[in-house]
This record gives sequence, C-alpha cells and structure tokens, in this order.
Amino acid sequence: MLTNIRNKIKRRSRKTGSLYNSLIILLFSASIFTIITLSVLLYKLDKSLVHLETQTKQLSARIEYMDLLQKRVYKEVIAEAMTFAPKGKSIYQLRGDAQTEAQRVLDRLTKHYRVPRYVLPAIRFKGYLQATGDAGAASECEEPITYIFLNEILYLRNYEEYIHIIIPHEVAHVFVCLRGGYEEFSHGPEWKLVMRDLGFREPEAWIRHNIDTEPVYEYKQRLGKLLPPHYNPGRPTIM
Repeated sequence: MLTNIRNKIKRRSRKTGSLYNSLIILLFSASIFTIITLSVLLYKLDKSLVHLETQTKQLSARIEYMDLLQKRVYKEVIAEAMTFAPKGKSIYQLRGDAQTEAQRVLDRLTKHYRVPRYVLPAIRFKGYLQATGDAGAASECEEPITYIFLNEILYLRNYEEYIHIIIPHEVAHVFVCLRGGYEEFSHGPEWKLVMRDLGFREPEAWIRHNIDTEPVYEYKQRLGKLLPPHYNPGRPTIM
C-alpha cells in the first residue's frame, strides 16, 4: 500500500514538474517574442522620428528661404515704387509723412467736435492688405484700435492721393470708433458725417478708389502666389 502511495506521489510530481517546465518555456518564449516586437517597433519609431526631423528641417529651411525671398522681392518692388514718390525724401521720411498727416487730420476732427485730443494708432505699411486691391484699412472697430494699415506700394506710387484722400478716409473710421461708434457700419451715416466735416461733400464717392493696383498683383505673383492674371482691377474698396 505504501508503495502505491509513493508511486502516485511520484507520478503527480512528474506531472507538476512537466507543467511547471512548460509554463516556464511558454513565459520565456513570450518574453522573447515581446522583446523582438518592441525592438522592431522602437526601430521603426526611431526611423520615423529621424524622417520627421529631416522633414521639419527641410520645411524650416524652405520657410526661411521663402521669407528671405519675399523680403528681397519686396525690397525690389519698393525701390521701384520710390521712383514715383516725392524726390529728396527717404522712405522713412515718407512713412513719417503719413503718420504726421493722419495725426493732423485727427486733431482737426477733435477740435471741430470739441472732444479731448486722441492719439492716433500706429500706421503699419504692408505690401498688400486683406484684399489685394485695398489701399488702406483700419483695424477692427473695437477698443482699443491698434493700427491703420496702408499699402506701401500704392502709397509710394500715389503719395498725393494718399495724403489728401485715403488717409483722411481711414482717420474718419478711426475717429468714429474712438467716439464710441463700435457698432457702426463700415461706411455708415456716422462715417459719412465725419467725411463731410473733412470737406468731402459726397462721401459715397470716396468709398472706392481709382488707383492702379496692378503693381500689387504683380508683387503677389512674383512671390509665387497662385493668382490669376489681373489686368482689370476695377475700383476696389478702400475699406
């Protein structure tokens, strides 16, 4: 009887040992498979990161190149536009003229309406505004108003028209906003009233301009923009 019990114990021990060994082999195989899989994934991830880094560097270099190209083209366009500007003045003096004239117009309005003197927002010059044909624009009619935008290419080529028409047009927008007309329609009755007070008897006639905007379209085309040929700009809104 003792012999049978011992044999049963030995058989069970053999089965347990065999099961334990199988479990160890299975765990070992799973570990090896997991390590190999992770290694492959890490290799692919590392390769992808290297590729992504290369693409990022190429994109950054391309953007930097395009920025330099844009500056170079803009410099050439401005140099050409300067041949139309008043002689004997640098571009910095001409920019200063716009700021001075705009402040003069604003002071004239504050004196006429007997309100405290307003400080004019800064004027920013750009190669083109929101719409390519725009000659000027004021920032959103909210408080505070940050900028008056002028197209520098058109400003230099049409200095007198800017000084006498477009700058007063934009200052009128600013003045309406500064007086609290933040809900006022762009070229609504308040703006028209201010324009009349500036001497423009028919403000509706000065909502659009007759300036040749072709140089601005040519500038955008030179930058590689996908624009159709524009040989008939029409009468774009001043904004």
